[in-house]
Amino acid sequence: MQAVLQRVLHNIYMTQQSIQQGIITMWPLWWEWELELTPHLLKRMEDRDFNEIDLRYMLQNATDFEPDFLTGRWIINSKFKKYPWQIIVEPDELAQLLVVITAYPIWD
Repeated sequence: MQAVLQRVLHNIYMTQQSIQQGIITMWPLWWEWELELTPHLLKRMEDRDFNEIDLRYMLQNATDFEPDFLTGRWIINSKFKKYPWQIIVEPDELAQLLVVITAYPIWD
């Protein structure tokens, strides 16, 4: 039921279109909000050898997004250094911030 509700909310908040690889991705309102980087993310940035500029590049070049298993969080799919990456975000409606929880490469 929660997954259905997240998908409905996802459809309601869609405002921005991005055309990439022939697929239209509709981005929610929170996609344009300022970023807030968590302490956990900052540690992972050091461990995984990327910085805030790299993170912003990945977000700018994101291909799509989907609900995370935790309610209120989203998985952003992107590529960086020729590898697929996932960025976990949690929109903060009250502060209108997009809180970046973590980011990691997907190794085949």
